[in-house]
Amino acid sequence: MASRYNSERQYLDGGQLLLAFLSAVAICVGFFTAGVYVGKWSNASQSRLSSRSSLSLKPLNNQSSIAGDSAQTPTKKDEARQQLPEQSSSRPSDTTEMEERAPLAEGKDQAFEHGFLLRIPTAGTVAREVVQSLHSSGYISARIKEPNPDSASQQYEIEIGPYSTRYAAESAAEQLRAKGMKDVRVITRASSENSKQ
Repeated sequence: MASRYNSERQYLDGGQLLLAFLSAVAICVGFFTAGVYVGKWSNASQSRLSSRSSLSLKPLNNQSSIAGDSAQTPTKKDEARQQLPEQSSSRPSDTTEMEERAPLAEGKDQAFEHGFLLRIPTAGTVAREVVQSLHSSGYISARIKEPNPDSASQQYEIEIGPYSTRYAAESAAEQLRAKGMKDVRVITRASSENSKQ
């Protein structure tokens, strides 16, 4: 009698085992499907963020102050302070990022042919200080473009770049505008080379 009970019990355990196995497979398929669905969206946003972070310029944590010569007049210092960017680490939200990206798609073909530069007009007396400030803020490609000797206006310009896409250049320009830089323009690299001639 004990053996008959065990044989019936084993048959029931096998059915329960089969039901448990099929339930586990169904749960695994459900989790796999949910993972693929969620992973698809998180990978897209992750790749967008990684491309955004590779294009954005991060300021260095250099807390040294940029001071001019002690012989500098107060008006020059005030002018330099107006031109110097303040360091901040604010990042635009993802919705703002997507809104900014949409109208810039038409410049994508131009980017690979020419590249893009940022150009900031400045007075010759503060140009070097502004470039030093930009270097300490992480914009290591900033350089002074001296005025053309034949030009009527002897205004210096600071160039930053080149950037491979208009979007990257516009993003950097917006960061500089947010830090207090005025008159930041995005230009094509070809127009910069034409102005040298």
